[in-house]
Amino acid sequence: MGIRIGHRSIWVTGVVGCLLGACAVAGGSAGGVGAAATTSPPAAHAASVDTSPADGKSFAEALLARAPRPSGSVATARLTAPLLVLPDGQGTVDVHQDYLLKSKLDLDAFIASHRPSGALVGGPNTGSGTGSTQSTTYEFSLPLANRHVSFESLDYTVGFTSANVEELRVDAEVDWAAIQTVEMPTSGVVTLTGYGRTSDMTRSSDPTTVTLTKAQAQKLRERISSLSNAVAGGCMEDSTLFIVTVAPGAGQRTTWTATGDVCPGDLYVVSGTRHVTLVDTSCPLRSLVVSLLPKGKALATRKALKTCGPRF
Repeated sequence: MGIRIGHRSIWVTGVVGCLLGACAVAGGSAGGVGAAATTSPPAAHAASVDTSPADGKSFAEALLARAPRPSGSVATARLTAPLLVLPDGQGTVDVHQDYLLKSKLDLDAFIASHRPSGALVGGPNTGSGTGSTQSTTYEFSLPLANRHVSFESLDYTVGFTSANVEELRVDAEVDWAAIQTVEMPTSGVVTLTGYGRTSDMTRSSDPTTVTLTKAQAQKLRERISSLSNAVAGGCMEDSTLFIVTVAPGAGQRTTWTATGDVCPGDLYVVSGTRHVTLVDTSCPLRSLVVSLLPKGKALATRKALKTCGPRF
C-alpha cells in the first residue's frame, strides 16, 4: 500500500518519525485511520461546507466556523505554550483558532461523538518539538463539499501549559482550485482495464480489458466530469489501479487516457497535450468501474475500489 505525503502525515519527536494513524510517538496509542473510521459512529451534524466561496481561504474560514467545539472552550488570540503543528502540503490552505479549556477535555470521547457524517478519523498522534509543548492530535478527513476542493480536514490538537492549563488548537485545511472539467470522448472504442495483481515495486499485472458499450461509456463520461481537481499530496509508493482508453477505431492509436492509481487515489488524464489530475476516490466513479469489470476478474482492482470517499 502506498504511503500518502503532502498533508500533516508525519509527526516527529526528536529524531523519531510517525506516519499519521500508522503508529504512535511519545506515548500515543496506535490508532489507524481505518479502525477509527469504522468504530466511531457518524455524528448527526456535519462540519463540511456545502457552498462554493470564491477562494480557498474563504472556504477554509467557513469550514472552521462550523467546526464542533468542546463546551467550556474560550477563544484566545494566543496560546501560552505553542502546540506543535507541522507544515502543510504545498498549496494547502490552513486557518486555525486557539482556545483555552475551563476543564480537562476527554479528547477521545469528543472525537468519537463529534465525527462529522462520512468523515475518516486519523490519530491519536502525539509529538513535541523545540519551542512547543507535547501535544495530541486527531484529524477529521471530510467528504469533499464541491468540485473546487480535493482535500478538506479539521484537526484538533491539545496540550498543557506549565501551569497545567489545557489548550486546544483547531485547524481547517483545504486544497482548493479553480474547476477543470474533463469530458471523456465517447465516440470510437472505449476500453477499461483492471488488474489481478498490483504492486508498489513493479508494474500492475494480470490485466483484464473490456470494451464499453455506448451507454456504459456515456455513464463513465458523466462520472469523470463530476470529479474534483487534485492539488496537493503524493505518495512514496504507488501502482496502477485501472486505465481507461479511447481510440478512434479498433486497432487505432489511443487519443485519450485516464489512469487511476492506488495512492493517493488520483486519476491522471492525458488528452493530446492537456494533462489534468483529478481525485478518483469518488464513490460513484469507483462503484461504476467495479460494475464494468467482469466478476471474478481484476481482483486487485476490485478490492482496492471498495474503498472510496475521504482520504488522507
